[in-house]
Amino acid sequence: MKNLGGRPKKVRSDPGLAHAIASARSLGALARIAGVTIGAVSLWVRVPAKAIDVISAEWEIPRHALRPDLYGSDDRPITKL
Repeated sequence: MKNLGGRPKKVRSDPGLAHAIASARSLGALARIAGVTIGAVSLWVRVPAKAIDVISAEWEIPRHALRPDLYGSDDRPITKL
């Protein structure tokens, strides 16, 4: 399929961030909920820890789906000893 103009879509390698963007349906909606600008969201490599709770609550995404490095499958924070 040819690119008919405009910017190419950025490929998100982090599955949690890709899930959040797909659930929000736009970077603008995600930015509004997270309390940041669209530009800030476009720079995210993965969902920041401070935005996990609001994104999880808004679109009912389990916290461990957004950041499995911070939350276990029971959605409780992973504690490092």
